[in-house]
Amino acid sequence: MDNKDIKIGGLVVYSTRGICLISNTETRQFGRESKDYFVLTPLFDERATYYIPVDFDAEKVHIKPALTKNEAKALLDFAKTAEPLEWIANPNERKQEYDWTYKAKSREDKIRLIKALSKHETEQKEAGRQLYASDSKILDGCLKIVSDELAYVLDKSPDEIAETLKS
Repeated sequence: MDNKDIKIGGLVVYSTRGICLISNTETRQFGRESKDYFVLTPLFDERATYYIPVDFDAEKVHIKPALTKNEAKALLDFAKTAEPLEWIANPNERKQEYDWTYKAKSREDKIRLIKALSKHETEQKEAGRQLYASDSKILDGCLKIVSDELAYVLDKSPDEIAETLKS
C-alpha cells in the first residue's frame, strides 16, 4: 500500500499490529527530527497508538488496506479448505521463514501458517510436549492479526474466527 492511498478515517492492517483506524495526522518529534505522521489506532487495543511517517517506505512499513466484506467472506471460505504450510523441521530455519510470513506475507499465507502451527501444536500436546515458544508467539500473532480483521469486517467475535482459522 502506498502512502498516497492512506486516508484519515480509513482502515488498514499494520504489519504485526492488526487492524487500525487512521485517526489523524500529527507533527511529532521522535529524536531530533520533527516529521508528519499518520496516527493509527488499533480497533482491538484502545490503549495503543502507532505513528507511521507520512512519507513511509512501503518496502519497510507493511500496511495493507482492510478487507471488504466480500473479500473477508472469501478469505474465511479459503480458510476452511486451505492446506497448511509445509512444516520446517529445523527450528532456526522455521523461525526465520515463519516470522517473515507473519510480518510481511499475504493473509492466505498467514492462514496456511496458522494451520501448520495449530496442527503441530495438537501433535505436540498428544505427545505430552509443548510448542516451542517462538512457534507459539508466531501462531498467536497470526491468529490475532487475521481473526481481528475478519471479526471486525464480518461483525463476529475474534475467538469464533480464530477457531475457524485453526481447524
